[in-house]
Amino acid sequence: MIKSIQLICILSFVFFNTLFTYSQNASKQKLDNAIKQNVINEGSKEKQIKKSIDSILLEINATKQDTNKIKLYLKVCDLCEITDNIKYSEPIFKLTDKLLPTSKDSITIKRLIQWRYEALIFQRIFYQRNNDLSKTEENLYKQHLEKALKYKDYQGYAYTVRELSEYYFKQGKMLKRINCLEEGYEILNNVKYYKGVSIMLIQMAFFYAETKDTTAALNNINKAIENEKLIKDASRNNRGYVIRGNLYRDLGQYSKALNAYDGALTGYKTAKDNHSLADVYRQIGYLYQNKKDYVKAIDNFEIGEKIAQSSNDIGLLVQFLIGKGDALASLERYEDAIKEHKWLWDKIALKFGETDHTTIVFFGSHLAKDYVLAKQFGNAKKILDVISPITTVAVEKSNIENLAYRTDSALGNYKDALLHYHNFIQEQIKLNDAEVAKAGVQRQYKTDIEKQKAIQEKENAIANEEKKKQSIILFSIIGILFLLMLFAGFIYKSLQKTKYANTIIAQQKHIVEEKQKEIIESITYAKRLQEAILPPQEFIDKYIPNNFILYKPKDLVAGDFYWAEKINDLFFIAAADSTGHGVPGAMVSVVCSNALNRTIKEFNQTETGKILDKTRELVLETFEKSTSEVKDGMDISLLCINSKNRSIFWSGANNPLWYIQDNVLKEIKADKQPIGKTEYPKPFTSHQIEYKENTKFYLFTDGFADQFGGPNGKKFKYKKFSDLLLKHSNLLQNEQSLIIEKAFTEWKGDLEQIDDVCIIGIKI
Repeated sequence: MIKSIQLICILSFVFFNTLFTYSQNASKQKLDNAIKQNVINEGSKEKQIKKSIDSILLEINATKQDTNKIKLYLKVCDLCEITDNIKYSEPIFKLTDKLLPTSKDSITIKRLIQWRYEALIFQRIFYQRNNDLSKTEENLYKQHLEKALKYKDYQGYAYTVRELSEYYFKQGKMLKRINCLEEGYEILNNVKYYKGVSIMLIQMAFFYAETKDTTAALNNINKAIENEKLIKDASRNNRGYVIRGNLYRDLGQYSKALNAYDGALTGYKTAKDNHSLADVYRQIGYLYQNKKDYVKAIDNFEIGEKIAQSSNDIGLLVQFLIGKGDALASLERYEDAIKEHKWLWDKIALKFGETDHTTIVFFGSHLAKDYVLAKQFGNAKKILDVISPITTVAVEKSNIENLAYRTDSALGNYKDALLHYHNFIQEQIKLNDAEVAKAGVQRQYKTDIEKQKAIQEKENAIANEEKKKQSIILFSIIGILFLLMLFAGFIYKSLQKTKYANTIIAQQKHIVEEKQKEIIESITYAKRLQEAILPPQEFIDKYIPNNFILYKPKDLVAGDFYWAEKINDLFFIAAADSTGHGVPGAMVSVVCSNALNRTIKEFNQTETGKILDKTRELVLETFEKSTSEVKDGMDISLLCINSKNRSIFWSGANNPLWYIQDNVLKEIKADKQPIGKTEYPKPFTSHQIEYKENTKFYLFTDGFADQFGGPNGKKFKYKKFSDLLLKHSNLLQNEQSLIIEKAFTEWKGDLEQIDDVCIIGIKI
């Protein structure tokens, strides 16, 4: 069936979202006139719509402008059957994806994003009709969120987050729902899009109200009210009062709700916004319905009805008439309720019942209930026989089966009464199971939140402990360096004295030997402290079993170091070369290692390029405290492996990455800048690498390639180094390590090792 005309859609929405069913003669006349003006022959309408669709499709084929095609496809989606929504909305996605990358004008970009969103809605309707909501709808929303953020359409982003959170609510995924809203809040707050921030806060408020967390609900709505002051939009301020009133009403805090509604009434009267003003009276009527004060409910419905009549607001008129009718039924004025429900049944439900079962079931159930309460069981049965076979909603089906049971029992149809009673019990069991499931979801949500808090507290404690450990190591090495400087000064003075007192050479020699021993002992202790920052081999083996680390400091302590850490599913490993070697290099290595740890644990960075950016910032921040200019830092090769989703990322500062696939050695060049002070700093690049089994990765510093040796005392160089790795890459990791170390020793020969050496080999 082709989609119904606009009035039918409005009435369907109204009937599906309200519980009220009474009207006055003037209002009835307005509705009757509206129905007569809008109801046309359905058969001729279908032909007319099909003709319009064919005409638009011809126009699409004729036009060359992509934007015109998008507009025309949207018109077709609006006219076609729901089963054709996918066919006509899919070209909209393709055309907008084609146009967005080349569009420069912000208005055009926003329009394209909006058109994508409209196409998404048409596809969502299709999947809803076909009960296919598993992942398809979620993916549609996520794709749109990416586009909206990429092109800075924050309004579209906010609306889509709200829709996605509603999707999670329907799926019973409470934790995903609140996480979705919290992420949206953070992003929109960071870009200072305050209208979107309000949307997120309001949705979070209702979420917490649904999960019975009243304090959190009120905190979020109050934050939303404060946020609205930044927007300076009176209409939004009035709407904020209404939302606050609805929330207080749902929480049962009626006096606070009425205060909020009063604020909205004042604002809408000043703005002369009759539609919104009337709607506030409708909300107040609902409040008194909840309080079971039906007389005051009717009073407010009547005030709103008069305002709606004056502005010919048909949609609201229907709702006020329904509300008053329900209030009359609650006051046991059944004949009056029957009269009004019968009019709605005859004038609206029976006219639209063929195309809108929701309407006929809604009015029929109310009219049947009034007949049962008035003990007019014969009339009740006539209505129930019409609506019972077409009822699908669980709550309505339960109510209708109960009414049918009572009706057949009163009429003596005991066999049918027994069947209806059985159906009623079955529907009640289903409803009870749904409530139990919902309660289980709420309990699970609270449990998950508590677990998250416990994990976060544990991670914070570990991070604090790690910071303390790094601080102790750093200050210890600084202290050792200070002692070394004192010892060096003492030795220097001692040596000066030997020029003037040869007679005490033996004594001075003894002193020097003692001090040298103390220095060596101090440096040895510094070596143990530096080793404390290196990850244990067992830790690396746990996450990457196939690996080797060749680590040969030039002196007892080194500027080179290797580093590894595990965060969630991500395993990071790096080979780093700090400025200098020996004690100065070791001190710089501690600063750099500490900066890496803080970057991923304290600042939660997980993208390799951004990790190096933040590490550089922390290293510079440490050395900026010096009164003299310090240009120390490090070169690094940083690899990130996610074995779970089979992805690999790498970033480098001056040091490249080599990897071997299918016996071919490939290189990714590093950014030509250090982790430290540089004249023209730029963000580090994150490279993604294909995850392919049996790939061998090599991370290294420059110590091996720069080593002098061989028959002519030349550098080993990178070409010979890469040939060595490629030649032996198919051996076991420990065998490769032995061969590389042997090659280094043989090349160096009797010459001095000029720099620290660090090489890491990994096979996935």
